[in-house]
Amino acid sequence: MNSIIHSTRFVGAIIVALLGCVTAQDARPASTRLSGFGPHIVPIHTQASDEGVEYGIWGAGRRYKVSFHDGMTFVPYLGRDYPVAQSLQWRTRSVRIGEHLLYERQGAPQLTHTDERAEFDLGAIVEAYDLRADEVEQTFVIAERPAEAGDLVVTGVVESALAGRMEQPGGHAAIEFVDSEGRPIASYGAATAIDARGRRQAMTTTIEGDVVTLRLDREWLEAAAFPLVVDPLLGVLYSWTGLAFDETDLLRTTVGVSHNIWHVATYWTSQTDADLRLQRTSDNGVGAAWMYTDITASWSTIEPSLGQHRGDVSVLAAFSRHFHGSNTRRVRFHKHSIAVLAQQTHWTAIDVGGNQSWRPDVSSSLHPQAPNQLLVVFQQENLSTFAPTLTSHVRGSLVDLAGNGTAGTTFPIADAPGEDNERPDVGMIRTGGPWTVAYQVIGNSPLVSPHLDWDVEICRVDRLGNVSAPTRVLSSVHAHEIAPRVGGFDDRFLIVFASGDVAELGGRPDSPLGRRIGRRGYEWAGGTLSSPGATWLAPASGSSEWELTGVAMDSRSGSHLLVSMIDRTRQDVWMRLCHWGGASLGAFVVEALPASSRAFGGAVAFDASAGRFLIGFTERTLTSTWNHVELYAGTPAPAPIDTGPSCGSPAQVEWAGSQFLGSEDCGVQLTGVPNGALGVVVAGLAPFSAPLAGVPPVHPACWALVPNTGATSLGALPFGFGPTITTSLPLPWQLGPMFLFFQGAHFDAAGNTVYTTQRLEVQVVRYQ
Repeated sequence: MNSIIHSTRFVGAIIVALLGCVTAQDARPASTRLSGFGPHIVPIHTQASDEGVEYGIWGAGRRYKVSFHDGMTFVPYLGRDYPVAQSLQWRTRSVRIGEHLLYERQGAPQLTHTDERAEFDLGAIVEAYDLRADEVEQTFVIAERPAEAGDLVVTGVVESALAGRMEQPGGHAAIEFVDSEGRPIASYGAATAIDARGRRQAMTTTIEGDVVTLRLDREWLEAAAFPLVVDPLLGVLYSWTGLAFDETDLLRTTVGVSHNIWHVATYWTSQTDADLRLQRTSDNGVGAAWMYTDITASWSTIEPSLGQHRGDVSVLAAFSRHFHGSNTRRVRFHKHSIAVLAQQTHWTAIDVGGNQSWRPDVSSSLHPQAPNQLLVVFQQENLSTFAPTLTSHVRGSLVDLAGNGTAGTTFPIADAPGEDNERPDVGMIRTGGPWTVAYQVIGNSPLVSPHLDWDVEICRVDRLGNVSAPTRVLSSVHAHEIAPRVGGFDDRFLIVFASGDVAELGGRPDSPLGRRIGRRGYEWAGGTLSSPGATWLAPASGSSEWELTGVAMDSRSGSHLLVSMIDRTRQDVWMRLCHWGGASLGAFVVEALPASSRAFGGAVAFDASAGRFLIGFTERTLTSTWNHVELYAGTPAPAPIDTGPSCGSPAQVEWAGSQFLGSEDCGVQLTGVPNGALGVVVAGLAPFSAPLAGVPPVHPACWALVPNTGATSLGALPFGFGPTITTSLPLPWQLGPMFLFFQGAHFDAAGNTVYTTQRLEVQVVRYQ
């Protein structure tokens, strides 16, 4: 196939001709909230120990987790604001009827479990726990009627820092467990007995110290049909409304027919204990299923990041584990095959020796034949216990995705002496690499470093771990650039960051919040890095604090990006549409939250199948915390259409790529031309219609369907030879919505007669 790349001269002429067509931007686009999106029951499971610390056996619901490796321990998610984790540990001491002892605890009973039910064998009694969305149902099942008569009495010991209280001691009432401030945290009961015929009888409950007693009267018991079930409930009381989950990341996989949206978040029982939950759901938000959960109390799991590899058909989730006992922090990852729609428990360590690693970020590779590697970058502290230092390093590890994944030896990305390098972020690739990595850097002394405040630098990392020299994004004076994000692919990408003057943020801020959000586009061409310059996406003045939450590129157009950010002062969630080269195409409020709500964290992903962005964030209300995912799609353009006669030509004009203004990977193709025959495409701004009969050597049945002279004529594209002639035709973002018209003309195989094609009508639109 012959391919003619567009001539700069011709495209320049089109820009000049069309600049007069610029129109005002359209109104704010609509976004749609993903319905049915949210957490559900986490199956009971265990994992391998880590650094000598056992995981245990855990399951969870919406606002609690529960363990069964040492009896039953119920832990409510009270949120990141609550000072310490609270728990209720139940141990059955005895079960008796009258004076006859059916069970007395003398050791740990045997445990068996399914995904949502745990059972302890107490001999003649089964103590069971069924996971519900918002509570745990505890039951005692007595299979056969004992020979003895009397009241049924179940006695258990509750170990907890919470205090139990009852409004009706000795009645059919629940026990309310409160913290030291008197706030209700959890409840137990009220218990009910249910016999084999479904007859129900209220039981009485008392609590003395840490001993709970459930009692069923003798008269009802003697008439009951067995098996008999005693049924109290454990639940979370919503008197504390801390931030239950945050630190979200989003991914939309490019292969598979269902459950393509992946969502990960950190769940907090308190300031001192956090869990990780990774789920996936269908594009309409239903059918959510857990893929990986890390919900032990043995360590906290935080700072999640998601990446995908199209060729390996897998997703990689990286995260940090903080071990409270040793005060150490390490980066781990879980690889999940897209074909597996079930929870898995394996994980892999990235070895940093005795050092501390945190703040990981995972790359993505969207090429179907790319080597099965992904790059994980992270921040490292060279200490034996965890603490942020003034000499942090940015390092990377190339993960081999065979099997469950193997982490390669780590290598330095940014570790210059006398400097602090933090908050790394890595971009995506659609080819074989390299990856673009961004991070923030500050010097510890002007004698050893030119970075007098926080600056953002970028570098390139290839598949062998080779790292290019760094490039400084801005040469600002007395201003910080912090918390960078990389959007885009391969040789064209966007660096977005938070910023603020030193006078506003202080000399060495450790927060990712800024007074404005900035961006700078880059393009690699033949080893040369070029940039059209920097642009501010959020106001450079005012009192607002801005949190940058994500950036993603439209992989269809290859030119448009969506940046998400939160105005932490007004609690508005914003999205900003950008062209990679500098243009801001619109800023819109996704959610204007009420004064009673606050927004936290977030992420952005692009859905290449539907041509839309996914915008995620966390909302905390007065009563709960919610994860939201908004769907935003650019204004669709009508499909190109063919009109007019073709006079028997076998050729056809086709539009290739995006119809969005600002797209650069698009153009026109003349296909079906006789092999080796000369052909050309004529372009215009309006349709035309005139017969060409009597114009040699044009076939007499042909028509001119696009003007070749006058104000609406754009002229001829470069000539080429069949069977296919391709012309790249970027659509400058400065233009307004319009129609473009194309017609092809070519010689026949013998070169004696010219034939013309039908007219192709293409509508180009703004990305909004």
